[in-house]
Amino acid sequence: PVNLPEKAGIYVVPGRPELKLRVFVHHAKGGKPGKPQPTPTPTPTTVCTLEDPQSDALSGVEYWYLPNFVNYYLNVASVPSSVGSQNLYNIASDSFREWTGAIENSVTLNMAGETPLSVARLDGHNIITWGRARSGTLGVTYIWYYSTGLVAEVDTIMNKKYPWSWSNPDTWDNLICAYPDSYDAQNILTHELGHWFGVDDDYDSYHKHNTMYGYGSVMETKKNTLTNGDISAVKSKY
Repeated sequence: PVNLPEKAGIYVVPGRPELKLRVFVHHAKGGKPGKPQPTPTPTPTTVCTLEDPQSDALSGVEYWYLPNFVNYYLNVASVPSSVGSQNLYNIASDSFREWTGAIENSVTLNMAGETPLSVARLDGHNIITWGRARSGTLGVTYIWYYSTGLVAEVDTIMNKKYPWSWSNPDTWDNLICAYPDSYDAQNILTHELGHWFGVDDDYDSYHKHNTMYGYGSVMETKKNTLTNGDISAVKSKY
């Protein structure tokens, strides 16, 4: 298999001159993996005093766009036990729904099945998986696109080296909750999926409340929902 770059940037695709590859790297705030969980692992308790501030800061957009219908595949077996493998179905669909809802469902995302793949590669399958990534990286999204801007394929890899959790928003009862000392799967995946739709990372403090802010933090779930700036950005493309 071809070793793909793990540094953010735009790359040529060997043997496929009609394609370009864009790599996005979502950085961990602070940059290092968390401490491994002790054994036996204590039952974590959610913190429900968090905020989800609104932001009108307009997120940047990129050149590509998704086709009207997209199949994606989930590596359920790769999901950390602290997240729950079967929860990935809901996490992915809810994360996609934030983006499709913002563009009045002009793009349909269809969960087409499971995949054993945990490595990004150009093979016609759009995958979401946990796998290997460089230290300091929470997630990497690879986007292959044509000169027209039409997306050919997207793969998202979540870094298995980090401590992960999932705080189910259905249980929040009008609060905003997250588990301490870990990265929330839906929080980070919603950010990664923004790249599928052509929305860029933003790194300045003006965008710190946006879903597309380029850094992720532990005990954070505010990226689950899009800000006005995120919505305006994706609506400008579809």
